[in-house]
Amino acid sequence: QTIMSSQDIDETTSGLTDPIFLIGYQNFEVFKKWQFNYSFFGGCDIGIGQYNTSLNEEYSPGSNTTDLLVGSELLARFKKWAIISKSNYKIGYKNKQGYRFGQTVNTSIYSGYYYEKSNLMTLPLFGLSLESDFIDYNNNRSVKFSSSDILFSDIGVNIMFNKKFILGSKYKIPVFKNVSGWSSLKLTAFEFEFSMVLGN
Repeated sequence: QTIMSSQDIDETTSGLTDPIFLIGYQNFEVFKKWQFNYSFFGGCDIGIGQYNTSLNEEYSPGSNTTDLLVGSELLARFKKWAIISKSNYKIGYKNKQGYRFGQTVNTSIYSGYYYEKSNLMTLPLFGLSLESDFIDYNNNRSVKFSSSDILFSDIGVNIMFNKKFILGSKYKIPVFKNVSGWSSLKLTAFEFEFSMVLGN
C-alpha cells in the first residue's frame, strides 16, 4: 500500500476541474396535480483540469485522464415547487504516472421554486449532495487514506432560456466529512453547468 496523510502537509489547492460532457434522453409524465420528469445520461470528463498545488503530480486533484460517467435525474413538479434527485457514477482510469483515482458516486436532492416570465424561467435551489470516493490505486497498489465521504449543503440557481438552454450554478459547503488520514481539511466548491435540450 501507498500511505498518504495530511498530518504534516499545509497545502492549499485551487484551480479548475475537468470539464464534463454528457448526452442523454429525457421524458415526462403529467398527472392531475403534478408532473414527473426523468432523464438518463452518459458521457465523459476530459482530463485537462489545472490546479495550483505543491503535492506530487500523481496526487494532485486533476487525474489527467478521460473518465466515463453515467447517471440519472428525476424531477417532481407541483405547480411552482419542485423536488429534484440526481445521481451519477464515474469510472476512473490510470493517468500517465500509473495513478488511478477511485470510482466516484454522487447523489443529491434539492428543492426549488419556479419563477417564469415569457421565455425565461429561473429555479433557485437548495439541498444536499453526497460525494463518495472509493480507494485510489498507485501502480496497481491501493492507496491508504484515499477514500472519502463528504456531505455538502448546496445553494444555487438554474436559468432556462426558450425552454432550450439551461445555465446552472451551485455553491457547495461541506457539513460532514469522513476523509481518512487528513487531520484538517477545508473544502468549498463552485459548480457551473450548461445544458441544451435537443428535439421538441
